[in-house]
Amino acid sequence: MTIQFSAGPQALGYLHQTIRYSLYVMMENLGRQECYLRIEKLDDIEVVDGDSTLNSIQVKQTSKNLTNRSTDFWKTIRVWSENLRAEKLKLPETILSLATTAKAPDNSIASLLRQENRQPDLALQRMLEETKNITSSLKDEFAAFTTLKPEQQKSLVNAIQIYDRTPDIEEVVKKIKARFFAVHLEHRDEVFDGLQTWWFSQVVSHLRSNSETQLKVSSIEIKLAELNDRVKPKLLQTPFLLDEKAPGDYDWDNRTFVLQLRLIDLPSERKELAKDDFYRASRLRNWLVDELHIRELTAYDERLKVEWRERFFAKEMPHNAVGDEVIQQKVGREIYNEVILHINIPIHADFTDIRFTRGSYQILADIRDNLEIGWHPNFKEALQKLLTDNK
Repeated sequence: MTIQFSAGPQALGYLHQTIRYSLYVMMENLGRQECYLRIEKLDDIEVVDGDSTLNSIQVKQTSKNLTNRSTDFWKTIRVWSENLRAEKLKLPETILSLATTAKAPDNSIASLLRQENRQPDLALQRMLEETKNITSSLKDEFAAFTTLKPEQQKSLVNAIQIYDRTPDIEEVVKKIKARFFAVHLEHRDEVFDGLQTWWFSQVVSHLRSNSETQLKVSSIEIKLAELNDRVKPKLLQTPFLLDEKAPGDYDWDNRTFVLQLRLIDLPSERKELAKDDFYRASRLRNWLVDELHIRELTAYDERLKVEWRERFFAKEMPHNAVGDEVIQQKVGREIYNEVILHINIPIHADFTDIRFTRGSYQILADIRDNLEIGWHPNFKEALQKLLTDNK
């Protein structure tokens, strides 16, 4: 299959409807994991979910108005009429969409079939009136519609959705980029270029298979994540918060993670380092979610907990530790050192600073309502006693 990307209207129209608009449709359906597209099967684009066609779309790029005798309008009606007669369309389950860059003039048939202020009965009446004035240019189109049974005509018109003044070949690019919610603004051009190149190859393979291979919506999500990962490192290489210090005017002594450090009698200098790690990690975790839309923090924390359990429960207690708080504190410091000094689990392959892991452990040790991480061999009971004694 060879496509000449010239400035000719035909080539531009094909690029618009087959490549870019189909990509736009995919982006509009993100999150629908079972959805896929078919291109140039029954229609320009079909949105399919399982065995059901949800939306059958005709795409037109033109500067002409969508008047009552518009060739684009009636050719589309002909395609749908013939598919309905051949029982290739299931109505009313399937929406029949005409997406065009043209404008539907006020009070035209097409304007009566927009999503807003729909009047399908009046549209049907006017369509039948138009078909009485047969011209050579629309003869076959009129015939395809008028030879349908009245109930078929009605069900077809009821299923039609007109989307006039849709984005043209350039504007649709902006619409696609606007759906890149997980991509930083300065990298959207780069991600779009990669996505469009990949999508072109997918469409070519799809068409070569006679539109039998599925263009899955989920594949777009996977590709977007892959392309975004390529540009994320540029942002992650700038750990702009890692050199900040914890504010000194904050009441740190009542934080649960600080009380846990007190339980193992950690030196004050190391407590200060822990506060800095906690503060930086808290800021960075918020930044990762808000700016990079990283959603893996829950899974990341679970990995931290697994590594903590390996150290905590593998630690052998001396025989004389029971009842001896000094020995238990020493064991707690050993557990703390093994975790804080030796575990480094990056949240991202290009963000490996151990201080983020350390700070994340302090954050987990700070969750008082559902305490799972601690350093003292009996941290839950010891913390409860400490809180009771402080009242």
